[in-house]
Amino acid sequence: FCAERNARPAERDKYLKKALETSPEAETAIKLIKIQWLVEGNKSTEAVSELERLLTDDPYQKQALLLAQTLYQRLGLWSKYLKITATLRKRKLIDQSTLENSQIRAYSALLHENANHSDIKMLNNQWLTVPTQYQQAPALVLIYSKALIKAAQGQVAAELIANTLKKHWDEDLVYWFGQAVSD
Repeated sequence: FCAERNARPAERDKYLKKALETSPEAETAIKLIKIQWLVEGNKSTEAVSELERLLTDDPYQKQALLLAQTLYQRLGLWSKYLKITATLRKRKLIDQSTLENSQIRAYSALLHENANHSDIKMLNNQWLTVPTQYQQAPALVLIYSKALIKAAQGQVAAELIANTLKKHWDEDLVYWFGQAVSD
């Protein structure tokens, strides 16, 4: 721990190796400590690599799965984040509500990324990856509709917003419906 705090990674690795030799049964815990130190040291690429290696060796390791969720979210690795949240749900490590909120957050980020490009096909393809049960989520409809309006697809946006408003009243959607029909 002291070697890590004093920014001496070679010494840190030596201590971790020694710990592994002394307690091979603690291999997973030692790897998780190393990954955590990498994250704290802003060595994200190396942390992701180590974490994915650990998950390849032990795909059901609870702490590794939870750390992956946090790390993928922090780094904006949304496709990986979506996969890991689904795995967490299957393993009953997160509840349905948390899963839905996490996935809507990820799909929002992916839609935002594609909305910033001028390629409407990319945006539409991204929308098609959103599961049907989330395609009525006001937050996602709002992002997609704004991008459609920006791309001169106001009629498509208006239809989508109108269908969503039938089930989920949202003041922002009402405003953007007005923008869409005046487009």
